[in-house]
Amino acid sequence: MYIPATKYTYVISADQEPVATIDAPKQITVQTLDASTNRVKNASNIEYIPVTEVNPATGPVCIKNAGSGDTLAVKILDIRVADMPHIKLWPGLGICQTNVRSPITKVCRINNGMIEFSPSIRLPVQPMIGVIATGPAMGSFPTVSGGNYGGNLDNKLLIPGTTIYLPVFSDGGHLFVGDLHASMGDGELCGLALEASGEVDLQIDVLRGRELRVPVGESDDTIFACCFYSSCEEAIEKLSWEFASFLRNRFRLTLEDAVMLISAAADFRFSQCAPDSGGVSARLEIDKRVLAVKESESLL
Repeated sequence: MYIPATKYTYVISADQEPVATIDAPKQITVQTLDASTNRVKNASNIEYIPVTEVNPATGPVCIKNAGSGDTLAVKILDIRVADMPHIKLWPGLGICQTNVRSPITKVCRINNGMIEFSPSIRLPVQPMIGVIATGPAMGSFPTVSGGNYGGNLDNKLLIPGTTIYLPVFSDGGHLFVGDLHASMGDGELCGLALEASGEVDLQIDVLRGRELRVPVGESDDTIFACCFYSSCEEAIEKLSWEFASFLRNRFRLTLEDAVMLISAAADFRFSQCAPDSGGVSARLEIDKRVLAVKESESLL
């Protein structure tokens, strides 16, 4: 099923009218607009875009057989980003609180899988998903923020081959996808990455009765938990306990051993640290080999 980006939203809510309805398991292709809603065409496009009009997400997609207390398993099969991704510096955005006085936009071409960042610098295209979410239990939230439902996770592990498991809080699940990047570094320190429109191929499955507290995921070699918090301090404390609790339950550890394990073998990373979004995105990750997870073994 192909889901075009003709109906996008800047708000994540379980109360929105679905743009498509499916039964899982199902493979879908989702078209997305870039973080600036495809307004940036060249370096002269330096106008400020309000936070309320950033990160359009395609959706929601209703999964008929998903209900509260289930988990949505979303495997990323492929990501295709469009040519001409862009990145901006804006006074007050990200780390540019005082040192940037005038806005700057850089638009880059993609040639043979490489981003032409400058005449002397070329970056490999490393497409990833910035925004992915289910409908929250209550209320509505801007797509630049997030929570235990997902949202603006900006997790650079959300690449082809990764499966992310999202908690389901309402009947239908209500899946949102958007904010693709052609390349992004951990922290997204200027507030934007190389923002791109594109298409994402996803395999959607429902894990009935498998309840999660925060999104978790697995790539070929890594297990991770990720979430969005109001501050760096809150992210460090809360995500650490959430990941320790997940590992305790999944791998039958004592809580004490789980905490010591993440201290000894896991890496804490800030995925996005732009205060303008109202918080920070973080992840905790651990090598699958530490936990002796077999390639054919499901994380949940």
